[in-house]
Amino acid sequence: MSGLPLEAVAGDFTGGKFYLCGEGPARPVWYASGEGEAGVIARDFSEALGLVVGLPYWRDCLKYSDDGDLTSMRAAASFLQRDMLTSDPEMVSAQSRAAGTLGLEIKPVPVLVEHLHMAVRSAGPADVFLDGTGEYDGLFGPFPPSRNPRWR
Repeated sequence: MSGLPLEAVAGDFTGGKFYLCGEGPARPVWYASGEGEAGVIARDFSEALGLVVGLPYWRDCLKYSDDGDLTSMRAAASFLQRDMLTSDPEMVSAQSRAAGTLGLEIKPVPVLVEHLHMAVRSAGPADVFLDGTGEYDGLFGPFPPSRNPRWR
């Protein structure tokens, strides 16, 4: 990331980590997965919290992005939202409670998908994540939503 300092602020159950990048009050948030993918996911910490609460399947939106196609991400989000509500009808209520506790406004899913897409695209070619294991790949996945047999 062009030599900017990173501050680890959270992790997830897959071994991924969230980092604030740079200095100052509005620092972009990077995510580095346990599978060797990394990139910007939000302009700042508040936007990252809104993403994680409002779009809990954000990683799958990227996985099924067809190499960063916004239309594919929107389609994947629609399927993922449906699947989430089918398996856990109380999730919207839980999201609302979490957002209230954190002082966040939950944005509509299409807005969150667009913000995620813009954030991941915002990293330039010189913005790479590098650690002791080497350079990480980008966050956009190669699969179109049609690759998932449940969504056909």
